[in-house]
Amino acid sequence: MPRPTSSEMRATVLEFLKNGEQPLKEIHKHMSNKFQLDEEDTRKIYYPLTGIMDQLKKSHLTNNPRWGVWELTNEGSDSEQLAEVEALPETKLGDELVDADIKFTEDLNKGLLEKISTMNPYAFEHLVGALFEAMGYEVEVTKGSGDGGIDGFIIRDELKPENICFQVKRYKYNISVEAMRAFAHTVTKNKARLGIFITSGSFESGAIKVAEEDKIELIDGNRLASLLIKYNIGVKTHTIKTLDEDYEHFKK
Repeated sequence: MPRPTSSEMRATVLEFLKNGEQPLKEIHKHMSNKFQLDEEDTRKIYYPLTGIMDQLKKSHLTNNPRWGVWELTNEGSDSEQLAEVEALPETKLGDELVDADIKFTEDLNKGLLEKISTMNPYAFEHLVGALFEAMGYEVEVTKGSGDGGIDGFIIRDELKPENICFQVKRYKYNISVEAMRAFAHTVTKNKARLGIFITSGSFESGAIKVAEEDKIELIDGNRLASLLIKYNIGVKTHTIKTLDEDYEHFKK
């Protein structure tokens, strides 16, 4: 099947969230299954999907109450309000522009990860801290070694602490099962609601399984680079101009 339009994606998100709050990865998976997308198209809809989620939040139809989790607002749950979704602008790009944008993003991802590979570990921790701050969180980065495997804590505000701890590893290779179990133990010891393991590399399949069982969110190198780009950390924004087919004087 062809990739869904933005209006189809919005409608699918709102319908899926009627089942209750969902993490973004489950929304992405549901979108892929519903439209019977192959692996390549599933990858290609991820960036448009994150834009759709932001658009729905700005329209007060969804909310992002916790890290990586989305839910419907009262407005989003009201069937009469859902008509507003159809009035939102269509944002689907043509295949050539989508492919070009993905190629550009992949090159930028690669450049970011190459730059990260030259950073010292402490600077990398602060880069991740700056990312979380750009995402709207208050962050406390721990000082050096002896932190029990915790590199920092995420706090939304003093009255409603998120109680999330994170660990950062500037690795080129995969995070092992043993490293994940050690972090899971530390998360439990600190009575954290959630642990986030961030690496510039990736994770062994066994480590992913441990994370799924122990309330640990994983951010590998590719996802980290995508978040840095989205929140303008370590990147510059340039304007790209395209032809305006609807320009009034073209129609005269």
